[in-house]
Amino acid sequence: MQKFVVRDTVLLSGWLFADLLLGLMVIFLASIPGIQPRLIPPPALKVSVNSLGPTSKECKATGNNYQCMLTVSETSSSEGSMTWHASTDMTQTNIAFAPLQGQLTPGGTATAVTISNIPCQTGSFTFAGSRSAQPVPVFWKCALEPLKLDLTPKTFTWTVDDYNAVIAKTPAAVNQIQNDAYRGIFPVHRRVGLILVYGGAPVLPDDVGTAQNISDAVSDILIQYGQRGFAPLHDAVRYKHLFNGGSQLNTVEVDVFFFNR
Repeated sequence: MQKFVVRDTVLLSGWLFADLLLGLMVIFLASIPGIQPRLIPPPALKVSVNSLGPTSKECKATGNNYQCMLTVSETSSSEGSMTWHASTDMTQTNIAFAPLQGQLTPGGTATAVTISNIPCQTGSFTFAGSRSAQPVPVFWKCALEPLKLDLTPKTFTWTVDDYNAVIAKTPAAVNQIQNDAYRGIFPVHRRVGLILVYGGAPVLPDDVGTAQNISDAVSDILIQYGQRGFAPLHDAVRYKHLFNGGSQLNTVEVDVFFFNR
């Protein structure tokens, strides 16, 4: 019986070929890209307005400043919740946001934001969000118009309980003058530019000094009332002490000159 002899070189070639196929398969499989994780896009922040001003329906005057209200929300097409916060580029002001920051969800309830103490100048408010959300600016524009004083004053006559208490500026006397000012000036809804206060001097010249002291005291009380927050008197200035000859010492006459706007 004849035997077939297979040379070692043939066997070696077979193994090498198999190893080559295996290596090529590994390289091929390694070159196939795997399933990449899906990237979630940044959330989208939405603000109800893009600009505001003194005449905007969202705003109202509060003394010499303004207060506005708007809403912030996250669009329904966003994915995932986000946090937001507000800021302004109007420095050296007392602008306040209520709330200043918060949490939003896609298509969720909008958050109402009140912006207070806005001065009459040009600037902007910025609402920014987490997760690389695109900030949303809201522009504020307010230009001061030249003030014109109405040269026809409104005259108020007040009777004080104790003119000596007025001169001493006792709490009761100050409270009485402030109440008279509120009742007379506030309903006009205009800012005051100038006040002239006349003290009563029934006997001339004996009562002139007392009348002038009363005038000074009432003027000071009114100016300080404006400085402490009574908006119509915030910008008012006073004139020097004056007196009315023939009027009683407990009678105070005040000429109030309002601005035309």
